[in-house]
Amino acid sequence: MESILFTTPILWIGYAVALFLCVFDLLKKTSGLFSALSLLITVCTTTYALILGASIGEASFVVLCFLLLNLLRYWGKKE
Repeated sequence: MESILFTTPILWIGYAVALFLCVFDLLKKTSGLFSALSLLITVCTTTYALILGASIGEASFVVLCFLLLNLLRYWGKKE
């Protein structure tokens, strides 16, 4: 069975934009607007991938990567 994530270019574009916004937010330390926009794009792209027939394993792997990347913002912060 072929991977939907590897064969559909619009998914690559969606995840690339979300990744760029997430990394931009981490580097510039903005208020979180870009992180929220990245989350919205990731959810929409993942939903579209699931509609196209991607497996839950593929989709959850990508979402887990974005979750871990977004958690880097809070790593090492003191209260």
